[in-house]
Amino acid sequence: MDFHLYEQPGTGTVARTGLLAAVTFLIYALAAVPAMRSATVAQAGTGAPAVVVLFATLFLGAILVALSTIDALTFQLPDVLTLPLVAAGVSWHGMDGWQPAAVQLAEAIIAFGGLAFISWAYLAWRGRAGMGLGDAKLLAGAVAWLGLSALPAVLLFATSAALVTVALAAIRKGRVTLTDRLPFGPFLAVAIWLVWLYGAPVGGLD
Repeated sequence: MDFHLYEQPGTGTVARTGLLAAVTFLIYALAAVPAMRSATVAQAGTGAPAVVVLFATLFLGAILVALSTIDALTFQLPDVLTLPLVAAGVSWHGMDGWQPAAVQLAEAIIAFGGLAFISWAYLAWRGRAGMGLGDAKLLAGAVAWLGLSALPAVLLFATSAALVTVALAAIRKGRVTLTDRLPFGPFLAVAIWLVWLYGAPVGGLD
């Protein structure tokens, strides 16, 4: 029995895509309400002007909503969104000078390389893909925005949410197998959003 949470590629209609995007946006908006109402967005402590923090937050949220929706429907995280996400994160830190930007770029490359190697090793071992390179690029984007020290928190939030989702699906469907597909991008995106808004309980933001 195959387990799929979302529509398979090519079967979603415009209406379904719009509905999923709207629900995803609502989730992101509700998650942001406490931080925005109390002006306690974690990044407000970076010294950037409030309007810049707001603009960066809206930009990041829009990209993450789009990536979540696309991955949920197609199991793909397109370069046209993930690569600009990395560039924007580096630019965010570039407001403090070229050295912080260079550090963020190096950390993003390190994160991508490490996760790409893990993906390659899993493919060589199991003969099928586990985490795709799109996920690795999204995590590189997370590091570009949040710093390498925030990566454990992002992975903790994302994997915990994914495991809960799989457990609920197993209860509903009866069982799941290692061959069942689950888009990991939406969980990563939500985790990035939460850490951006509220900070990382494991480690700290740069």
